[in-house]
Amino acid sequence: MTVFSGRQQERQFLRAALERRASGLLVVRGPSGVGKTALIEQVLQDLTPAAPIIGRGKYADQSSGAGLRPIVDALSQAVDAALDRLYDPASGAASLRDLVGVQYGTLLAAGFTAAGLTGEAAPPATVALLSHEGTVRLVDALVRVLQWLEGFALPVVLFVDDWHRAPNEAVGFVHACSQRGEASLLKLVLAIRGTDATACPATASIVELEPLSPPQQFELLADLLDEPARAHAVMSWLGEHSSGLPFDLCQIALALNRAQAFVGLGTSQRVDPARVTSIDNRNIDNIIIQRAQTLLPEVLRLGVAAALWGDRAPLDILGRCLAQSRVSVRAAAEALQTNSLLRIDGEEIVFLHDRVRTSLLQVLDNTELRSLAHAMSDVLLSEPSIAHRQTALRLKLVGGLDEVRDAWLSALFAADAASARLAAQFDLAADFGEAAWSIYQRLANPKASYRLAVLREACFAAAHRRQPQVARERCVRIR
Repeated sequence: MTVFSGRQQERQFLRAALERRASGLLVVRGPSGVGKTALIEQVLQDLTPAAPIIGRGKYADQSSGAGLRPIVDALSQAVDAALDRLYDPASGAASLRDLVGVQYGTLLAAGFTAAGLTGEAAPPATVALLSHEGTVRLVDALVRVLQWLEGFALPVVLFVDDWHRAPNEAVGFVHACSQRGEASLLKLVLAIRGTDATACPATASIVELEPLSPPQQFELLADLLDEPARAHAVMSWLGEHSSGLPFDLCQIALALNRAQAFVGLGTSQRVDPARVTSIDNRNIDNIIIQRAQTLLPEVLRLGVAAALWGDRAPLDILGRCLAQSRVSVRAAAEALQTNSLLRIDGEEIVFLHDRVRTSLLQVLDNTELRSLAHAMSDVLLSEPSIAHRQTALRLKLVGGLDEVRDAWLSALFAADAASARLAAQFDLAADFGEAAWSIYQRLANPKASYRLAVLREACFAAAHRRQPQVARERCVRIR
């Protein structure tokens, strides 16, 4: 149940801003569920005739240590889209490698995944890149990619969702974008939750989204339910309790439809109170949880596994993690899509909103959730490919490390802590460094071969978390 309705004034303003060269930095700001992402995506569809090069990234709520990764993801998509327009993509990729120059390794280490540019392994972490100097080098590499994209003389739109979760390291990239000049066709669009003015760059053009007015709410409900009479019935049932948020209204309309709550005919329809006793229109998360609890066990398990993975998850790998066939995984994904919990996008499943994902994580009890996270992590770590090793280690953290006494896992956390710092993911590097140290301390006979690497990461973790005394004590052990 996905409908875009209203917001014509904001839609026209945002499109005009994207078509003008003077506005290089745009912010859409408002509370959770107000429709920021939906508005931006609709406007990007409106721009299709102009053939813009578009890249998307998101600071999902499980990615507090994402660093600049969502920006790298957006640029990777944009480069892929640009290469697809070339007669000779290989030559285009070679020209980009030449332009990025000495920072090419830094770009790969940060997770750049554009086709034709990822054939080489990322270099190991160096002493210089174990500090915030890595951020400076990465931003320099990203700016070079922007320069290459601008050479196509086409509009370039980078959309980064949930920017309010972006770390301080991302500010340098925003500043670089805002300094491109009026001749640049680059547009950086940021969606920011909340109303805190300090979260918005000073150079941004801002679109404020407020909850829908009663007439706008009616318009949306009429589109959702296909009947104005039912929209009137919902408005009457909600009364003064309506939040006016499109996400909430969509979830309520879906719950009422599933409960067959409408009685009466024609224009005299109303919501039957006896049929909606379990629907609390002031607790939207509980409405989603109740819907998820009606799913078949294998369908729910896939939904929760996807929620543990993140905002977007690959179907084939989820199938391997759950020991399910491709056919059964696809069928379960279709059931989740039918229940408006996520959507299928090619070979991936994508959550419609963060609140759907976080609500699914509340359906299982904590023991079941941790067990599933551990099982998924073990499958990923057993595979020869290291493409999803960071996800595997993050899942291992969700599962808990209290009883873990695995020297190999301690060394793995230490190695990926260094890699995360190379990609300017300093919070994640600290999490992994602490994990490596926590496991190491429980080992009965730890090997000296990786003691230095674990201690080094433990020191960096304490320093990053501003724990000078802890960092000092760990540094003494290095001697």
